[in-house]
Amino acid sequence: MANAIPPNNTRLLLMIDFDHTIIHDNSDLWIRRLLPEHKVPDEIQQSYKHHESWNQFMGEIFTHMHSLGVTPAQVVDCMHTMTFVPGMVELIEYQRTNAVMDCIVVSDSNSVFINTILDSKDLLSSVTSVFTNPAEFDSKGCLRLRPYHQHNCKTCPSNLCKGAVLRTYLEQQEKQGVTYSRIFLVGDGSNDFCPVPGLGVDDIVFPRQGYRLIRKIQKLLEKGEEQGEDTLKATVFPWDNGFRILEFLLKSTGDKC
Repeated sequence: MANAIPPNNTRLLLMIDFDHTIIHDNSDLWIRRLLPEHKVPDEIQQSYKHHESWNQFMGEIFTHMHSLGVTPAQVVDCMHTMTFVPGMVELIEYQRTNAVMDCIVVSDSNSVFINTILDSKDLLSSVTSVFTNPAEFDSKGCLRLRPYHQHNCKTCPSNLCKGAVLRTYLEQQEKQGVTYSRIFLVGDGSNDFCPVPGLGVDDIVFPRQGYRLIRKIQKLLEKGEEQGEDTLKATVFPWDNGFRILEFLLKSTGDKC
């Protein structure tokens, strides 16, 4: 497979979401299979409105699971049963072979879930970096969750702003002498939208068909048409499986299989 080298030896960046993007389902909901009847108790469900974020709510669920005797091994085994969206394994494997492409996973899931699932397909080493909520099992075997960072974005969850993650990553890479000629952003949900308006004319956003991201992008475009403004510079390429994205990347980078 021959790789097309971008102008000035700059690199390509693949920024990809996790839940409903790399994997079919939501890992935070999938883990409920370890609960009796797969249900969160009503008192915990009702407490969601008192938490500052979904992240805190999940922390309470993990504490409840531990009180029921759920072990770390059971959590890992549960994550291993999750299925990947068709073509996503191939997409991540492709970017590993592309000498000028980096891949970052940015997700509001957590590090235990993502690392476990990626490792189940030997994909963890194929990803340049994972930006998500840090998690670990404590000495008693309870999964503990922390927010990824603090930020000032008013539209993103309090524990993770994907726009801020991307900006910080690009700044840090530039300090290391690494710049990106194109960004390929792949996602599905509302929390994937924040970086989209800031993408450039050479960048591509891949919203999953039938999910919230594509609807938010459409509203942004309609707003621009009404105001006579260019509200989105990046090209929009909807997708329904990873093979569609892979085909696009092969054509746009000049690679041939």
